[in-house]
Amino acid sequence: MKLSKLYEQVEEEEKQEPTLITLTPTDKKFLKLMQSKELDWSDGAEIWRFLTDTLYIKDMDLKMRLSYLYMEQLVDEDEGET
Repeated sequence: MKLSKLYEQVEEEEKQEPTLITLTPTDKKFLKLMQSKELDWSDGAEIWRFLTDTLYIKDMDLKMRLSYLYMEQLVDEDEGET
């Protein structure tokens, strides 16, 4: 019974129009840097460690935003553009 409700919720969310996210120049620079380091798109822990330990970003909101954007694969691999 609960599984069917979850399935219905997923179907509803898929029908909704996607939310547009405006990338800032800072977002683009960080995303390109992360891509150049060949971080795994699907490994949230690797991305988080890179942002925290390598780049020393302390702003939690910024780390969350960059992690989300990178995991959504918003960087064109061939062009290096978002």
